[in-house]
Amino acid sequence: MMRIIPLICILLFPVIFFPNAMVNYVPSGLSSQNQKNTFTCDSSLWAHVYDPDRLILLQHCFEVTGVVWETPTKEGDGDYHILVRLDSGQNFYLNSRNYQYKDSCLVVEAVCAVEDLKHKGRVKTTWFYRQLYADLVESCGNYFSRVYIPVKGEHVKISGPLIIDKGEYGFVRHGWQEIHPVNKIEVIP
Repeated sequence: MMRIIPLICILLFPVIFFPNAMVNYVPSGLSSQNQKNTFTCDSSLWAHVYDPDRLILLQHCFEVTGVVWETPTKEGDGDYHILVRLDSGQNFYLNSRNYQYKDSCLVVEAVCAVEDLKHKGRVKTTWFYRQLYADLVESCGNYFSRVYIPVKGEHVKISGPLIIDKGEYGFVRHGWQEIHPVNKIEVIP
């Protein structure tokens, strides 16, 4: 038993003191051969991303297809949060945090898409959450995204930048991969 404790300490040291060290990687499947970009993404959307310093850009503009896995949720920062179960052959866009915390789905965020202005900043009712989004007006301002918000079960094609969200909420470090900000969502057969 006494030999196991030092071994556990050695193994946990990087996790405790360098929690984001394992998050900053680029998926091995990303390459120019995987994407035939016949579309472009609107880079002006980055001006409306809340706290963009928490995002690590992996790919400027790409496209995936999949099924909306759960009902999209309104977030306190004015974004819609959508989980998409990717179609076969696209799982290299997911990392271990997507599998562990996001039900094996890619996170998709449509920025400034919550129409109800009084709803923004009030989705999560904790004091901490309200303080976290106190400067929301700076990111959305008068901008409102007209991107289509799908419903659970729809098969969709989504384009936008691939990022890692290295943000935190309470004690949970994100680290999952996302399309954020979404450029376009369309329903496909």
